[in-house]
Amino acid sequence: MNELKAFRSAEFDWTRQLKSVWHDPPYHLPSLHQQQLEDLIEYFERKTRDPNPPDEPLGRVIVAPAGYGKTHLIGELRRRVWAMNGWFILLDFIGIKDFWSSVALNFLNSLQVRMKDRQTQYNRLFRELASRLGIHREMMAIIEGCQGQSDKLIKELVQLFIRSLAGKYGDEANQHQGVVTALILLISEDFDCHNVAHAWLQGIPPDADFAQRLNLQQINSPIKVVEGLCWLMSLVGPTVIAVDQIDAIVNAQNSLSYQEGSGAHDEQQRAQFIVGQLAQGLMDLHEKKRRAVTVVSCLEATWKVLNDLALVPVSDRFLVPPYRSAFWVRAKSLATSSLHGCSRPIRLAISSHPIGHGLSANRHSRPQLTGHHANSLRRAKLTANAA
Repeated sequence: MNELKAFRSAEFDWTRQLKSVWHDPPYHLPSLHQQQLEDLIEYFERKTRDPNPPDEPLGRVIVAPAGYGKTHLIGELRRRVWAMNGWFILLDFIGIKDFWSSVALNFLNSLQVRMKDRQTQYNRLFRELASRLGIHREMMAIIEGCQGQSDKLIKELVQLFIRSLAGKYGDEANQHQGVVTALILLISEDFDCHNVAHAWLQGIPPDADFAQRLNLQQINSPIKVVEGLCWLMSLVGPTVIAVDQIDAIVNAQNSLSYQEGSGAHDEQQRAQFIVGQLAQGLMDLHEKKRRAVTVVSCLEATWKVLNDLALVPVSDRFLVPPYRSAFWVRAKSLATSSLHGCSRPIRLAISSHPIGHGLSANRHSRPQLTGHHANSLRRAKLTANAA
């Protein structure tokens, strides 16, 4: 009975949702993806050390099969980046209609996530900015002196930060003062002001009355918002912009390409337009980010589609590794070790899956193994899965 109870309590849901990236899991196997994680962290630290680099670092791509643990790896990357006092932005493109509006919204959502010390990235951004600008004491005095006076608090904080940023960073600060204003307006107790600011930060322009009242530019775009947010965050620290679980979006476009009948052509065009936006948007993001590394995690087939649809050379924006993983090299090593001592060599058959690319394999036929060979191969697979 105890064994049955234990079995029933076991968790067999191995798939992690995208939102799980923000939470430290109750379990972690340090050796899982460790080499890949350390490589990403070393690259991130080295390439973002300069607060004002002449060139933005190339993005990184994690190409691996389903079940590899890509989302778990992204979660570990987030944990390590936060430990380094960096920023972490997670881009969720489920339901995407416009690339840059989605990116701007995901920046806002990511800034509202609480870190380990329970403060949000948003709160930390303004505290760190105030410290670097030498206005922390003045900021706290305004907050204490304007309690219960929301409009006065917002007005004085906006003036303080815009004046201080302009004094230190000149024209660049003036270029992004709308982003600074809208970010501060998010703390307004006035529901309308908060909503207008939130919409403005997604590139949605306010009406003329609100624009004048809140000192927001009426002409706006989500690209300019993302540029402004990246600039502000770069003043404090480096950023990882993570893109995960986009395979379903690309796969939906591929599935629709085989449909026939009335309306199918329109659906295919819409799907292709969305995937095309995603492909080109990821390339263009490289030109807009500041002191940041974009990390894309996907299947090999997904990356190939994005690569084919991009209008610019992918190699100018992403450092793409060979389509093989340390995991498979480890599995192959274990299999070879388990098969050691066989009377004759065995050629392992590996499918054309991305992790099998470049390995010695017969892609067209699978040899029939019997006896000791079959048992050894089964043990090798179990050991590789456990690893």
